[in-house]
Amino acid sequence: MKTGNHNPPRRGIPPSQIIGSAVLESKTEVLNLSKHASACLKKAGIVYVGDILKITGAHLRVYCDQLAFSEIKKTLAEHGLHIAEDLE
Repeated sequence: MKTGNHNPPRRGIPPSQIIGSAVLESKTEVLNLSKHASACLKKAGIVYVGDILKITGAHLRVYCDQLAFSEIKKTLAEHGLHIAEDLE
């Protein structure tokens, strides 16, 4: 017979990944980007944070100047996310 309120460790997705997943499914507004960087994402047809990770930096640069691109990369990094080509 077990006593106390001891709960066994939960299996499955770690809380950090659940939080990350929630960020990926959020609209890009949650990143609090400047109007300039937000307009760049809108031109590229990007609505959700996860959409940014589905394209390459080269593709994003077609729609963004260096300033907006750098801001987007920096903001993603603050959330532990990176544009695909940046992982290599």
